[in-house]
Amino acid sequence: MEAEVTMQKAAHQDSLISWVGGKKQLRKIISTHIPEDIQGYIEPFGGAGWVLFYKKKWANLEVYNDINSDLVNLFRIAKYHPEALLKEYEYMVASRELFKQVIANPGFTEIQRAARFMFLIHRSFGALGGHFGTSKISPIKSQNNILQKIDLVSRRLDKTAIEHLPFEELVTRYDHPKNFFFCDPPYFHGHDYGLQFDHLALYDVLSETKGRWLLTLDDCQEARDLFRDYKIEGVTRQKGIDRKHGDMEYKEVLITNY
Repeated sequence: MEAEVTMQKAAHQDSLISWVGGKKQLRKIISTHIPEDIQGYIEPFGGAGWVLFYKKKWANLEVYNDINSDLVNLFRIAKYHPEALLKEYEYMVASRELFKQVIANPGFTEIQRAARFMFLIHRSFGALGGHFGTSKISPIKSQNNILQKIDLVSRRLDKTAIEHLPFEELVTRYDHPKNFFFCDPPYFHGHDYGLQFDHLALYDVLSETKGRWLLTLDDCQEARDLFRDYKIEGVTRQKGIDRKHGDMEYKEVLITNY
């Protein structure tokens, strides 16, 4: 009951994890571009779900989707088995030795996989999951804060469908004139997710979509050329860990078909 009251007061909720390319900094701006007269809100590239969690409810139908099985498994477990996830994560303290052990053994069950994936993201440098993160001046992340998010996220996802489909199939399956797609795919010059993303295929799918969509990409000539027939708005945010040559800002574009 206490968690329910907390969520009602906090309309803007945090995700369980940080994620490379996540929209935590831009979600307020993005939210002002999302139409209010929609019946469905769908994220083909859900990631950490920062925009999804920004509002208690975007539409009657809500769909989270990602091709990354670790992300999908984490949110499924958080939704359906929050107590088990909390119990599994509760004693995973911030330890370099434990971090190395988890990398060596990512888990056998889905619940173990979810907890250990979340642990690697929370305790790694830059939320990349590869190296244990420490700082000479900043404190480690609070274990209690992480645990408190699990129940809130479970409640927020109660009526949200969680899919694990290629974006082409996901968009086609849920396409409807009353639906809205928030698309945050891999960028042209962004983080290497270990896959070759086909932006032209995304353009082909979106150009045939009956519903409205908002697409985020890096502000580059390739993005502006490919989507030149749509509305393009430039935005900036502060960089995270990649701050070369003192450049603190990262330029992105919001592209819409409405």
